[in-house]
Amino acid sequence: MSSESTNNSTGDTSGHSDWWEISNFGSFPVNLQGYRFDDSHFSLADAYTITNNVTIQPGESIVLVENMTPTAFREWWGATHLPPHLQIITYPRIGFSATSDGVTLWNPAAATESDYI
Repeated sequence: MSSESTNNSTGDTSGHSDWWEISNFGSFPVNLQGYRFDDSHFSLADAYTITNNVTIQPGESIVLVENMTPTAFREWWGATHLPPHLQIITYPRIGFSATSDGVTLWNPAAATESDYI
C-alpha cells in the first residue's frame, strides 16, 4: 500500500487531494466492501468505510482518491501513465492530516485499532 498527496506523473501538484493505492499481492480476489481506513491519527471510530462492492484481483492495484472523480484523476495523472482498467474509487474529503501521509487499513471484522492490516 502506498499513499501520496504531492504530485502526478508530470510533477503537477494542482487540482487534487490525497490519494492512495492498494495492491493485491495474494493469489485470490479480495472484496474491500466494509474495509475501513484512516490517516495517521489511527482511529477506527473515525475511519471511512468503503461501501462500494470493490474487488481487487490477484496482481491488481486500485487507487482511492479523496474528493476527485475517477475521470478527473485520470486526466490529472495522465491516462497514458495508468493501466487502462485501473479501478479508481472516490471517497469524500475526510480531513487527512497535512503532516503525515500514513494510512491504516482495517478489514470488516476489526474491533479495535490494533486489528489493522
